[in-house]
Amino acid sequence: MKKDYPRYTLRVSKELLYKLAYVADFYGRTKNREIEHVLKNILMILKSSLARLLFHHLLLKINLFQ
Repeated sequence: MKKDYPRYTLRVSKELLYKLAYVADFYGRTKNREIEHVLKNILMILKSSLARLLFHHLLLKINLFQ
């Protein structure tokens, strides 16, 4: 079933597109799904890092972690 996702055109070098195709093929994904997979992982890492930074800041603010 085709989902009605918004479309976004991404311009990349031929070299990067070739590498993306290689990695996507290795994991059995399309290039589009590989980009989506990478973006989700990066956002999860950033969210985790931000949570740690905010927690550390909170502990410093209440003088529990110095």
